[in-house]
Amino acid sequence: LEHAIEAAGALSFYYLKRGYQVGAHFSNKNSRVIHPDSGQAQLRKISRELSELSSQEGNYDFRRSVQVCRRQILRYVPECFLITRLDTDEPVQSNQVPPALDSLVGGVKALMAYGSRGHKSVRVNIVAIAGYAYTSQNDEGNSIARLIRSLETDLISRSVRRYGVNVISWDPTSTRFSDLLLSHALSGRGQR
Repeated sequence: LEHAIEAAGALSFYYLKRGYQVGAHFSNKNSRVIHPDSGQAQLRKISRELSELSSQEGNYDFRRSVQVCRRQILRYVPECFLITRLDTDEPVQSNQVPPALDSLVGGVKALMAYGSRGHKSVRVNIVAIAGYAYTSQNDEGNSIARLIRSLETDLISRSVRRYGVNVISWDPTSTRFSDLLLSHALSGRGQR
């Protein structure tokens, strides 16, 4: 959770300092929608909401978050950032799609549909926090687990990219998010 908070705070700071309007919705709690605005007061609102987040077990449906934010999405056609881990869910059976991935793909499709109604399209970015970063790097057994988690994350990233999503992979053990954000912005993908 702390890495997701770091990423959300850095993204908010980056875009607000450049004069953009930033809004937010946190799907791991029943939070209110922070309507898009700019300036220091908006940064304080988002920071306050981030500081109140807690790690809770449960299924969070991204489609529901998209539905909650529907009015703002249709009005502003924003560039959306989803901060999550792509490898946290196990399928019920080996031939089934994990429920969280199904929810993610459904939400992404809904976002794309909202953008296609107008002239501009919604740009969706997923900040994929590497789940394999949480395993110990010293143990040989854990290095195999890290490799499997890495392959799993890559597979899910490829399946989500098919829908036009930009996946930004982040390993918090090797890179600070601010450095990753800077390289993302310098490559031209962080411009609107």
